[in-house]
Amino acid sequence: MVNPFEFGARMHSVFRNQHALVLVADQSPALPTSGYLISFFNRPTIFIPDPEKSAIRNNVAVVAYGFKKLKRGRYHFEQRLITRNAAELTARGEIIRLYRDILQTSIREDPANYLWSHRRFKFEWQPEFG
Repeated sequence: MVNPFEFGARMHSVFRNQHALVLVADQSPALPTSGYLISFFNRPTIFIPDPEKSAIRNNVAVVAYGFKKLKRGRYHFEQRLITRNAAELTARGEIIRLYRDILQTSIREDPANYLWSHRRFKFEWQPEFG
């Protein structure tokens, strides 16, 4: 497993071999100006574009995972395929929008889960974000 703080420097050596890369979607980008702005529950929201860029560049499958809390310490994880070949999705933001759609559906199905597991609205959108 690659330390997340070393990932940028080591990613090219990791990608040379068959691998599975798991990214836990950040609730909010550290720098709002580097994010991708899309509507999330009818509110302008910033998403990080780097996982999409990497998936397209490496033409990998993209899978979204969701989970539901069954009881204390017990969870059910569910996977949803976004695409088998990311390079086929060439429109900027397409993977992010598909992920957003899955996330919104998951939240509608279990809103209480969202309240403790996300913090998407950390930054209020500003025109200077782009």
